Amino acid sequence: MTGGTLYIGSGGIINGALGTLARTIMLSGGTIGAVSNWISSVPMTLTNVNGAITFQAADSGSNAKDITLSGALSGIGGLIKTGAAP
Repeated sequence: MTGGTLYIGSGGIINGALGTLARTIMLSGGTIGAVSNWISSVPMTLTNVNGAITFQAADSGSNAKDITLSGALSGIGGLIKTGAAP
């Protein structure tokens, strides 16, 4: 993701099976929000191509939602958290 806004549902961000194809989630710029509470254990790389990625712990109506990231966050990019949820 390098810009725009993406709202994730209760399935969260997962690393599904597509044969032996390796996938990397790279985030730089834009906003990832929540349609409902979600969890991800997938490692993510933060780049600085388009600035920091924003995780909005709320839906598009600013209703608080929980976002839990338990996978490794690595890279030179930044992360901004917005929204009322912890």
